[in-house]
Amino acid sequence: MRMFSFGNRSHSLSEKMFAVGYRFMKVERENGLHYSAHKLMWKILLKCIDKHKIQLFVTTHNLECLQNLEAVMLNNEKFQSLANIYNIAKTK
Repeated sequence: MRMFSFGNRSHSLSEKMFAVGYRFMKVERENGLHYSAHKLMWKILLKCIDKHKIQLFVTTHNLECLQNLEAVMLNNEKFQSLANIYNIAKTK
C-alpha cells in the first residue's frame, strides 16, 4: 500500500487510513509547522492513536518537537501510555 508520495504533495491526517490495527509512519511530521503548533499536533495525533488503536511511528531531527511531545505527555496521564521516545543519536 502506497502511503506517501514524495515532492511537494502534502497529506493531511484526514487523508490517512485510521483503521483498527493499522500502522502509520510519518517522517518529519513537524516540517512546515510553526513551532507553536507542535503541542497541538501531538495532542491531535495522540488522540487519534488512542481512538483508532493504531501505531504511529514518527521520525524527526527537531529536538524542540520532541520536547513538546514530552510536555504533552507529562500533562496527560493517558498519553504517557501511548508514546515512547527513542534517541538513536546524541544531539547537541
